[in-house]
Amino acid sequence: MKNKLIKTMLLTMVITALVILTTINVFAQDDRMPEIEENSKSLKIEFCIEKSGVKTPIQGAVISVYRVSDIEVQGGSAEYKVLDKYSQLRKLDNGRDVTFNELTVTQFEELAQEFVKVVSDPEFTEVTNAQGECDFINLEQGMYLVKEEATTLDAEKYEQFLPYFVSVPLAEKLEESNQWLYSVVSVPKTKINEIPTEPETQNPSAQEPTLTSKNTNEQTKTTTDNIKTGQVFLIITPLLLIWLLAFIVVGTREKKVKNNDEN
Repeated sequence: MKNKLIKTMLLTMVITALVILTTINVFAQDDRMPEIEENSKSLKIEFCIEKSGVKTPIQGAVISVYRVSDIEVQGGSAEYKVLDKYSQLRKLDNGRDVTFNELTVTQFEELAQEFVKVVSDPEFTEVTNAQGECDFINLEQGMYLVKEEATTLDAEKYEQFLPYFVSVPLAEKLEESNQWLYSVVSVPKTKINEIPTEPETQNPSAQEPTLTSKNTNEQTKTTTDNIKTGQVFLIITPLLLIWLLAFIVVGTREKKVKNNDEN
């Protein structure tokens, strides 16, 4: 009888392990990133200032882009690897490896300031046109530092925006799968303030830079490494039910064994 109980417990443990592996695999598949295709990759800068719902393009901003890392997809996860020429920034002051995954806005800004100190020879430099736009085409995949180098024309009326990072292509998380956006649009609005010409003139509020696809205006964030709380709950619930059932079965068998012994 003891052998039967042991077999029952072992069977329960095997079923539990299978449930865990199957459930985690399903969620991992949902968070996987596809391989990056050999598509043309581009970055469009839309530089403008918005007041009362009206957007005013800023012409004459001299903007450069610097490629600071490569992107590799390993096991469905996007990994950003700092280029060799910036190897001095592969480690932060606390010894941690530099990563572009799951950083806060403040951490991104601080890291951008560190790269500004060492970058040289931008991949491309363009000047915003009358629509406040400039296009960078045929880019290699990677993380890019976007930096306003100088101001001319309308851009002289505004403060330069802070340097920031943008991924090309850009990862977009969908409900059922993930995809790469190969035509990335960036709207640098971080701390863009019109320089007042009169005492009563007020500065527009600072905004964070946004990254969009060619046909959308929503900021996109990569979330390929986390399992949400609701998903964890879905994993735990069936396991609890399995163990509860196992204890009921074992308890029932032990009770029968005890009754048989007494009789």
